[in-house]
Parts: sequence; C-alpha cells; structure tokens
Amino acid sequence: MTPESIDARTAELVEALSRDVNGVAGELRNRYRLFPDSFYRIAGGGLSLSSTDSFVFQLMLTDTECCRYLCDTTLLDLRAAVDLARRLFTVAPDFDIRLARAAVQWVRGDNHRNALRRCLFILDSLVRGTRINFALVQLISSNDGAVRSKVFELLVRSSLNEQNIRIWLQDPAPRIRANLLECLAKTNPCPEWVRYVLIDHLGDPHGRIAANAAVGLFRLRNEAEATARLTEMALHEDSAIRCSAAWAMGELPKASVFDLLNKLRTDPHARVRWNALRSLSRVHKIAPKLAEAPAKPEEVAPEEVAPGEETHEQVTHEIPAVHTHKSDRWL
Repeated sequence: MTPESIDARTAELVEALSRDVNGVAGELRNRYRLFPDSFYRIAGGGLSLSSTDSFVFQLMLTDTECCRYLCDTTLLDLRAAVDLARRLFTVAPDFDIRLARAAVQWVRGDNHRNALRRCLFILDSLVRGTRINFALVQLISSNDGAVRSKVFELLVRSSLNEQNIRIWLQDPAPRIRANLLECLAKTNPCPEWVRYVLIDHLGDPHGRIAANAAVGLFRLRNEAEATARLTEMALHEDSAIRCSAAWAMGELPKASVFDLLNKLRTDPHARVRWNALRSLSRVHKIAPKLAEAPAKPEEVAPEEVAPGEETHEQVTHEIPAVHTHKSDRWL
C-alpha cells in the first residue's frame, strides 16, 4: 500500500465517525496502531474540534510518541504542525508541558536536532507565562546555537530578569547576543534597565549586535545615540558592519538617514547596496507619513511618555517571521 492509499482509507474512517462512532471506533484504534503517521498527515490537513474529531485527537494524546510525530519535520510542515498542536492543546491544556519535557529529552541526543527546533517553534505558538520555564532553562546547555537563541527568546518574553539577561548576553555566539537584544527591545512595558543594557552593547564590534542595540535604543527614544552609532557603522571599513548599518537604518522612521543610505546605495559590496536600497524604500514610505501626521501630545512632551509605550513591532505567538538580514533561518 502507498502512503496515499493509506491516508485515503484513514480519511474515510475519520469521516465515518460522524455517522457511526461505535461502528468505526475500534477499527480506527487498530489502524492508529498500524499507521500512526497517517493520522498526523490527515489531522495536519485540518480537523475541527467536533466530538468525533476529538476522538482522533485523543488517540494521538494517549500515544507516548505523540510529541515525536508532531515534531517530525518529514511528516508535517511547520504550519500544519503548529495548527495541530493548538488543537491538541485545546483538548489537553497541559500539552505544552508535555512538549517541553520531550524537548529536554531530545536535547541530550544529537539525532533529535530538527525535532527540537520544531518543538521550540510549536511551544512559541502555545506558551503563555512561565509554566514551561523549568524545561527551558535545561535547554540552555544545548550545543545548537539556534536552539539556545530560541530558548532565550522564550525566556525573555516570559520572565524579564536583568541578572539573567546580562549572564545570557555573555554567550560566545554573536547571533544569540544579537537576538537577545532584539527580543529585549520589543518587551512592552519595557523596564528602565533595558535602556542601559542596550547602551552597553551599542559599541559592540559585531555589526549585528550593535545594530540591534541601536534600533532598540531608537525605539526607546534615545534617537541621538542610536543615529550617531549607525552613522559610525555606515562609514566603517568592514563591509559586514556597513551592511548591518544599512539594514538598521530602514528600521528608523527618520528622514535624516537618507543621505547615508544614498551613499551606501553605491557601496562596492553588493550586500550593502541591497540593504541600502531596501531601507531607502522603507524610509521613503514612512517619512512622508510622519511629516503629514498631526503632532500628538506625547510627541510634544516625550518626557511624559513612559519608556516602552511607543508603537513598535509586537511580539506575536504566530509562526515567527525572519528578518532578511538574519542568517538563522529555521524550518
């Protein structure tokens, strides 16, 4: 039998549940024991939360290998896995804890790398609060930089602690430090100490880290420091640093960066030119709107606005988007 014919029969039985639960329940249980992966493909294609479909979800939840199937990157694509996980979470409200415990088991072996990454993305779509932090802190020891980066992101969002943040920012991987600063700047409300952490990393020799610190400071109304640092980076002899500056200027709704971006548009390095053109397009769209917008009270008296209240990109619990300047693309 081909996977297609197996899935077709599974789909027929699932559909028959609505007409004759007692008649097909036993056959479905036996079929799940034989072809569990077929149920994930069918359920990943979309099942509702009707009483009959809940029978299928219960079959999955009673399987000790449920988390492994859900996080199998060869079985489900990311969106299907996240959608299915949300349905399982609705049926079993402690499913996030079960997934987190599976992640702790997988981090101990090298053959579960893709499953672990997938698991963290799924947890990102489910988690609220600190209930899985007991597991996340055990994943910090992973030798996979992408895993550690995602773990830190989840921890920053769930429990903001200055002492821990400063320890994590000592990680040897620049990508992790850069991602931490980006997550830190997006917290809302934003504690005052975040400003000083960003300032501490504004002079970092790694371009992406310094750029993320500058963008974060700009959002916290430290515009002069942020713009001055990005200006230095735009004139740097290292093309990688100029590239980071070109990207970061596109995140600043400030017309004063036009001249620098126009200069970078003719940079001898193609990647710098590409980021400069992209940022110019973005700034051109934003700047006229800012000029036409009527002044708001908080714009007239910024000292009355609490840090972190300004509008910026919200941290969502959807499938995470990846900025084009980043190299850590996942699944």
